[in-house]
Amino acid sequence: MTVNLKKTEVIVFRNGGPLRNTEKWTLNGVHVKVTSVYKYMGLLFTPTLSWTSAKLKLAAQSRKAINAIKRYQLPFGQFSHTYMFKLFDTMVVPILTYGAEILGHTYSKDIEKVQTDFCRYYLGVNSSVNNCMVLGECGRVPLSYIYYTKCIKYWCKLLQMSDTRYPKNVIKC
Repeated sequence: MTVNLKKTEVIVFRNGGPLRNTEKWTLNGVHVKVTSVYKYMGLLFTPTLSWTSAKLKLAAQSRKAINAIKRYQLPFGQFSHTYMFKLFDTMVVPILTYGAEILGHTYSKDIEKVQTDFCRYYLGVNSSVNNCMVLGECGRVPLSYIYYTKCIKYWCKLLQMSDTRYPKNVIKC
């Protein structure tokens, strides 16, 4: 196997602080560039393994899907409640909950705001209306129910794996 060093980067995971001047990364004697953010399968990894930037990126991508729904709706007028939220559940929720098995263990205001804003748009109310009222009027529950459930299901799946599986060995650390 040959490695293209022009395309190769290293990310150093640590609790904090900048890299020291003595920390140089090489492969076969050639210096390898160190990056501060790494994107793998759509998720952003940071050196401190903070998922904030990943969640912000997912929220931004889901807003693009919401804009597609709005554009699609223009020639037809306002969709019914059933169709509008079916589109939301099939086009937006999968984006918002992508990777929830590993990053869904904490509440995310940014992800919840996407659904709340969509409900506000559908109802035609402004930001001064209480979030619980907006979600309740649309018959929605917080998305945290979905991503917490995904995280718990994945954890249960990990616990049932055999001890020879790599994911099971990682949680033992």
